[in-house]
Amino acid sequence: MTSNPKYPSRIILEGRDRAPARSYLKGIGFSEADLARPIIGIANTWIETMPCNFHLRHLAAKVKEGVRAAGGTPMLGES
Repeated sequence: MTSNPKYPSRIILEGRDRAPARSYLKGIGFSEADLARPIIGIANTWIETMPCNFHLRHLAAKVKEGVRAAGGTPMLGES
């Protein structure tokens, strides 16, 4: 894995003690290339029970596209 030590997200992936985290992320579909880029967390409050927030699901998908286009790896968290 090539990494840039300037990325704060490196702390969750580098080192022997972070092998379980790398394994989990690879197990859910992240590639070695995904994990070599900076990881950008995206928070989203969309839930099915609140139709007033329905548009946020679409907006979060667009934000993920932008993060990928800028060279990052997006990770979305929905409530």
